[in-house]
Amino acid sequence: MLKCQDEIESGIQCWSHIEIKDLLETNGFQLEDMLTLVQKSQPAMRVDYQKHARKNHSYLWVARLR
Repeated sequence: MLKCQDEIESGIQCWSHIEIKDLLETNGFQLEDMLTLVQKSQPAMRVDYQKHARKNHSYLWVARLR
């Protein structure tokens, strides 16, 4: 199992869950399931403005080696 969250890096959206999916498949893993985990609390903000939606969820990949 692997848990990850998409992120904003230098103002650019990074789709980490897709990058990790591709890496798992490239390295011989069979994807079994993906769960979306949602926070109960509001995510923290470092600044008073925002350019992207807040990330209030993460992903849990379930995979096994082929």
